[in-house]
Formats: sequence, structure tokens, C-alpha cells
Amino acid sequence: MWNVISPVICLLTLLPSHCKMAGGMVHWTNEGVDLSPQGIMRHIAGNSDEDSTAILEKEKAYYAACVDKTLARLALARSRVDAADLTEGERLMLYGRLDSGTAWLNDIKEAFLSAGDRTTFERTIDLKTWHAVKMMPTAAEGFAIACSIEKSIDRAPDRWNKYRAVVVNENARATFLRLLNLTGWADFIEREKDRIEAYGQLSRADDWLKEACA
Repeated sequence: MWNVISPVICLLTLLPSHCKMAGGMVHWTNEGVDLSPQGIMRHIAGNSDEDSTAILEKEKAYYAACVDKTLARLALARSRVDAADLTEGERLMLYGRLDSGTAWLNDIKEAFLSAGDRTTFERTIDLKTWHAVKMMPTAAEGFAIACSIEKSIDRAPDRWNKYRAVVVNENARATFLRLLNLTGWADFIEREKDRIEAYGQLSRADDWLKEACA
């Protein structure tokens, strides 16, 4: 073992003063650079007001593109709701939730694009509420599927698998309704798990419904 360790120690003693060890690896460092968070941001932000303004405008463009992507996804969900087998009340409820998400995104987009400085810009970006809005499309689609399955269940013959389908479909529908009404205070890791589970329940409900109708 010493035959292996000894050459390594000798090698480390020959490293230049601006080399550092971290996690068993050698990193070449520039000791003239302030590596604190404030120092890093100072270098990233540029050396002049013109640099900072240019970076801020690029960030605005990036977030605007992200908003547009979410808006497009909301619009797609709305078109799918249009085509789903829903009652008028169900459809209007889904329209209302999707439209509220669309309005919120348009409002923050207008707010951050008009921000004159970084502090104002960062104050307008509410990423948690944005996450809640981003969950609306799949929640709306899941709710619409659950409603469609429910109507098929009502027409199915009375068999055991029909009642199994009823239970899991109702659970999925309730979950999607909750996901449509999230706030920025939600535990999004758990809610993402809920969404995956709810879609699994829809799949099981559909399978049991097919067996009941076979």
C-alpha cells in the first residue's frame, strides 16, 4: 500500500500554489477571482451598467419565452377539454381554471418585461405560483378523462370490475381537482407524485371498465 501512497504524496508536493484539492481531484484556481456568491455574481453581471442592462434584457427574453411555452400548453389543454365528453358545468369549470392560469402568466409577463432594474424584475418572478400554473394543463386533461370514464361506467353492465373502476376513477378525479387549485405554498414534490398516481388510477379504471364490458 505504501508503494502506492508514497508517489502520490510526492506528486502533491510538486503542485503549484494555485492548485487546490477537492473531493480527491486537483482543481486549478485563479486566486485573483472572488469565489463568494457576491463575487461570482459581480463577475457574471459585467463590468458596467451597460453590461448589467444587457444581461437583464436577455433574462427578460428568456423568461418571456418560458411564459409563452406555458401559455401554449394551456391553450393545448383547452382544445382537449373542447373535445372531451363533458357536461357544460364541467367544461366551464375547466375553462375557468385554465383561463385563470393564462391571465396570471400574461400579468407577470407584462410586469417583468416592464421592470426597470433587477430588483423589480426578481420581485415579479413568482416561480412557485408558476409551478402551480404549469400543473394545470395535465390536471385539466386528467379531470376531463376521469369525467369521460365516469360516463362510460354509467353505461357499463353491473359487474364487479365496474365498481372497482368507480372507486379508482373517483379518487383520480378528486386528485386532479385538487391539482387544478394549487397555490404557491403547495409541496410540489408530493403533488407531482399525486399526479402520477392519479394517471395510474385512470389507467386501471379504464382496464377494469373494459373487462366489465367484455
